Amino acid sequence: YVQRAEPAIYDKYTRAHAAILGGADLVLELPFPYSLAGAEYFASAGVHIANSLGCIDMLSFGSECGDIKKIEQTAKNLLSDDFNNKLNSMLETKKTQSYASSREKLYEEMYGCANILTEPNNILAIEYVKALIKFNSDIRPITIERKGNAYNNTELSDDSYPSASALRLLIQKGDADKLSEYVPEKIASILNEREPADIAMLERGVLAMLRLADPDSLETAAEGAGGLGRRIHESAKDAKSLEELLSACATKKYTNARIRRVIFNYLAGVREADIKAMPKYTQMLAANEKGRAILKKAKKNFNIITKPADYKKLDADVISQVELSHKADSIYTLMRKSSGTSYENL
Repeated sequence: YVQRAEPAIYDKYTRAHAAILGGADLVLELPFPYSLAGAEYFASAGVHIANSLGCIDMLSFGSECGDIKKIEQTAKNLLSDDFNNKLNSMLETKKTQSYASSREKLYEEMYGCANILTEPNNILAIEYVKALIKFNSDIRPITIERKGNAYNNTELSDDSYPSASALRLLIQKGDADKLSEYVPEKIASILNEREPADIAMLERGVLAMLRLADPDSLETAAEGAGGLGRRIHESAKDAKSLEELLSACATKKYTNARIRRVIFNYLAGVREADIKAMPKYTQMLAANEKGRAILKKAKKNFNIITKPADYKKLDADVISQVELSHKADSIYTLMRKSSGTSYENL
C-alpha cells in the first residue's frame, strides 16, 4: 500500500526486486498502516526506522522545489509554537475547512508565499525534515529536484519524464509491454511477469462490508472520527462503486485519499493508537551483498525481520504490529485477478 492511500500497482517484493535491479543495495519495508498514512505519519514512521537503524547518515528525497534550505526553513516554521497555536484556533472556528487548506492560508499570512505547501513531493519532503527535527536526528537531509511531468499528469511523451500516474495507467490498460520505453528494460521485463493489483477487484466486497458495518466501528477506525465514519457508512448504502462512494463522501474537509485510508484502516482493523505508535520493526524485502553488509552495521536493538516467519519470535507488541500488516497483505492479494491466497504466498 502506498501514500496516496491505494494499493501499490505491484506487490512489495516485486517492487523491491526492481529497486535492486535499478541500483539500490537494500530495500526495507515501511509497514502498513504507515505506508498508507497521511504525509506526517508516513514520514515520521520512515524517519523513525532510518534513525533507529543507527547506520544511516543521509536521507534523500525528491521535491518540486529542489531547495533543501527552503524545505528546512518551512519545516521549522510549521513546527513553531506560534504557528501551531494559531492553526489550532483556526481549525476550531472553521470546522468545514480542511487541515491542508487552513495550514496553507495561515502560512501565507504569517510567512508569505505558501506555494511550497501545494505540491505533493514538497509536502512529503517537509514532513521528512520535520520528523528529523522532532527526533533530534543526526541524519542529514538532501533533496533531488523532481523533473518531468506533474504528479497527476497521465500523458506519455518522448520529450519529458512521465509521471508514475501515467505509467500506472499504462499498466492498468494492459499495455505493460510498453514499459520498456520508459523504464530500464530489465525492470520492465520483471514487471511484465507479475500481475498488477486493481482496487476495482475489491469494490463489491468492500461496499458490502461498509453497508453491514456498525457506524461506530467505522468512527473508531484510524482517521474515521468526527463523523467521517458515519458518512462513509451512509454513502455506502446507495453507492454502486467505490468511485460513487468517494464522490458522495468527499467534501472540502474530507479528501478522497483520507476516505480511502479510513476504508482500508477499517478493513484491516487499524485504530488511531496504531497509527500514532511508531513502528517497532522493519522487514528486509530485498538486498544484494552490499545491502547485507549494511544490515550488519545496524543497531541490534531494533527489530529487522529477514525471514517472514521470524516475527513469531519477537515481543507481543511487535507481533501485533506485524500481524496488522499481514491482514493488509492478505487483502492485497484479492486485488489481483488470479491471486486470492494469503500474504504468505505474495
